[in-house]
Amino acid sequence: MNTAVVDASVAAKWFLEELDTDLSRRLLGSGMALHAPEHLLLEVDNILCKRLRRREMSSEAADIVRRSVRAMPLKLHPVRGLLDSAYLIARETKCSVYDGLCLALAVALNAKMVSDDLRLLRNLAGGPVAQYALWVGDVP
Repeated sequence: MNTAVVDASVAAKWFLEELDTDLSRRLLGSGMALHAPEHLLLEVDNILCKRLRRREMSSEAADIVRRSVRAMPLKLHPVRGLLDSAYLIARETKCSVYDGLCLALAVALNAKMVSDDLRLLRNLAGGPVAQYALWVGDVP
């Protein structure tokens, strides 16, 4: 596997200390080409806003994370061409359309969507796109 699609649960952990942060950061040194739908930036911003509201970080720290995520070697893809596939994936698997976008991109790139969302991965198991999903801890 030399291409990976990352979701926001992975990208946020590149800069935020949480469970499995080390696994997410390991992906950065893996040599894989990293891709994501452009909405990942919105999801990371949402994560940061939640932390700000809970007073878990300062606005200065959040601004640094925002700039850092945007500077990562991450190829962002427009969502418009992925929307129909994402919608069908979300309908079939009962995942969110946001997760469906990551999965649709993984399918389009014939890659794995790397996630730290174990609930999502359990729900996808045995389904039509399960082969495109991978837990961040299983990245070689």
